[in-house]
Amino acid sequence: LAWLEYAAARGLLGFLAALPRKAAVRASVAIAAGCWHLLGGLRRVAMTNLRIAFPEKDAAEHERLAKGAFRNLGRILGEMSQFPKATPESLRQAIEFRVDPAVYAEYQQLKSEGRGVIIVSPHLGNWEMLVFGWATYDAPMSYLARPLDNPLLEKLTIGLRTKFGNRPINKTNSVIAASRVLREEGLIGIL
Repeated sequence: LAWLEYAAARGLLGFLAALPRKAAVRASVAIAAGCWHLLGGLRRVAMTNLRIAFPEKDAAEHERLAKGAFRNLGRILGEMSQFPKATPESLRQAIEFRVDPAVYAEYQQLKSEGRGVIIVSPHLGNWEMLVFGWATYDAPMSYLARPLDNPLLEKLTIGLRTKFGNRPINKTNSVIAASRVLREEGLIGIL
């Protein structure tokens, strides 16, 4: 089963990677919208989680939010399919970082003092582009992530995420590894 999942993911990423960026994103959003109908188990999990998180919202709003989450995952997949051919220049054209100048100045001050920094961001929007792009905007980071259940997909994902020097830290029992990164004046992303 792991090989089958991997082959399907590689095939899909290969197809999307052959497309121009905008076409890849449109195609993957359409695929994700189709997955809403095909993947009943994931759809039920999404709806259950939304009922728990937002009990005041009605079923129609839960469904709207869940479908939006599926579409967003499609956008993320489309963008990730383009990672192998990304350059720092293409990322500067694709990503507009809007960092509060005062916060960025404080960040730069901490780095100049030789201190490690932790960046915390909500799991919203395209978190993959945030980590990937930050490596070319400012500096590579170590990021906390739960390894995927399929080791073949995990290896594929790490290969995409680390192109510009980012490094994964297994979030399970990550205190020692994260402490080491901070002692070495590194940057940790918690997304």
